[in-house]
Amino acid sequence: MDIGGLLPKHEPIIEPGETIAGRYLVEKEIARGGMAHILRAEDTFLNTIVALKVLPLALARNRHAVNEIKEEARITMALNHPNIVKLHQFENTPKHKFLVMEYVDGLSLEAVVDEKGKIPVEEALSYMRDACAALDYAHSEGVIHRDIKSGNFLVSSKGTVKLTDFGIAQKVHRAFAKITQKEIMGTVPYMSPEQLVGRKIDYRSDIYSLGAVLYELLSGFPPFFSGSIEAQIVLSAPKPVEGAPRHVNDAILKALSKSPSLRWQSATAFYRALTSEAPQEKAPPEPKLRWPGREIVPAAAKKRDFRILAVDDEQDVRTVVETILADEGYDVDTAFDGLDALQKLGEGSYDLLILDILMPRMDGIQLLSRIRNEGVNIPVIMLTALSDQKNMLESYRSGADYYMLKPFARDKLTSAVQYLLGDFSEAHRQDLERVL
Repeated sequence: MDIGGLLPKHEPIIEPGETIAGRYLVEKEIARGGMAHILRAEDTFLNTIVALKVLPLALARNRHAVNEIKEEARITMALNHPNIVKLHQFENTPKHKFLVMEYVDGLSLEAVVDEKGKIPVEEALSYMRDACAALDYAHSEGVIHRDIKSGNFLVSSKGTVKLTDFGIAQKVHRAFAKITQKEIMGTVPYMSPEQLVGRKIDYRSDIYSLGAVLYELLSGFPPFFSGSIEAQIVLSAPKPVEGAPRHVNDAILKALSKSPSLRWQSATAFYRALTSEAPQEKAPPEPKLRWPGREIVPAAAKKRDFRILAVDDEQDVRTVVETILADEGYDVDTAFDGLDALQKLGEGSYDLLILDILMPRMDGIQLLSRIRNEGVNIPVIMLTALSDQKNMLESYRSGADYYMLKPFARDKLTSAVQYLLGDFSEAHRQDLERVL
């Protein structure tokens, strides 16, 4: 169980044979890391074996952090499913603050990969059956995990896969980073693009992460594991898993789509696709996007008459974008800068925005931040001559859907527009993701 880093040297070590909270007799240490001390113990009141997750002193002494973790524990304790590690209670004693959990005698999927390398398809899909069942149940209860990774799936001695660390691990990480000013990032390779850049997430972020876990089981590594991982997650399409059946690769790559709306809309649909069953999933409800006093029709609700607003203070760029997209059949309008665009947005509806970053009066990022704060979620492409990665990440954090450098290729622009508008067939989708 990888929980990242080492506990500070001054942290007290709970030794085997010690009884804590008057009832938990410690038998052995399971793991020790920066976020917690994991122990196997006997609950002497109930005569059962449990796992204890003891918080470090930096958290245990902070009342606000403890209250946040307690609230997250309360939500998790309500989950009751055979493929989810049961959280029994949160013990809050003067000496120790710890979670009492179901003890699973076995390895994590991360450890299985470390031991075996690539896992055969049939075995990997048997793990996915339980993993998908756990996620579907949690999502049906309105609970998003937020930290899906191979280390959080435990395989019992009977071969049952159980999901652990719902929400609580992220609360612990954030609280620890805030208190100690030490950021611990151990799960970036599994994070969805929207989660990585700090945008609001929903259950489909878990499905992306589950796709990354299956990719790791079959290949030995997550989709992106070296170099600039963050930029690759946001910008690059993963390569198919070498040696995996085509339908399995198709299902994984759809789970790893950059846009949540293009992923599987349930874990069950993902598993059915993996096992060659026809995915019987319901289409996600269309969002009602509003500009003050007016409803904007989502792009997905339209047929082919898409309207695009291209915003750039350079006349040549506006002309090129307008010409290229008009040739593709799109209705294109243009604006000089952010203030000009804001007025046009107030007067009519658009299905996609193309924004330059550096513009007079109101730049692209300022405009993007404003419309996102107003609840307008139409797709946005940042079209800029700035190649600095900092600008790229700032664009995505502000709510951009794609970042493209000038000068740009015609095919690159049209592919990005098609992809973000969903203006393609399912067969065309993977080709577009490879291009982008």
